Order: sequence, then structure tokens, then C-alpha cells
Amino acid sequence: MNILDKNRKKLNKIDKKMALLFKNRMDLVKSIKEYKRLNNISIENKDRENEIINNNINYTNEYKEYYKDFMNNIFTISKSYQEDNKK
Repeated sequence: MNILDKNRKKLNKIDKKMALLFKNRMDLVKSIKEYKRLNNISIENKDRENEIINNNINYTNEYKEYYKDFMNNIFTISKSYQEDNKK
């Protein structure tokens, strides 16, 4: 097996873990959505988003700007889910 195949195999394992973590995160977002709805709390909380990024960005080394983009995309997905009245 060449380096490309080995690294792709490793990526497949990481992607599976990320999918499971994403599902776990969205399960929590679902609970938060209901809490916010019942308590009339705004969906968007930029201070909280910045806190999450700032608490974890140092783990990402040279990928910090990409990590910010990654998390901002996750926040967008989470807020979109919270705004969706069908789920």
C-alpha cells in the first residue's frame, strides 16, 4: 500500500469519527433549540461562538484560519437547524 492509500485509510477513520461527533453535536443543538424556544432566547450568540473558537484555536497550530472557517460553518449549520421549524 502506498502513502496515498495509507493516508486515505487514516482519513476515512477520522471522517467516521467526525460524522459521529457531528451527530452528537447536533443532538445537543436540538436540545438547545428547544430550550431557547421555550425561554424565548435568541438563536444567535456571537460571544459564545467566539468563546468556542478562542478556547480551542490553539490546538490547530498552522491551521488556525481554516479552523475558524470550519467552526463558523458549523455555527451556520447549527443556527440553520435551530431556525428550522419543521424539526
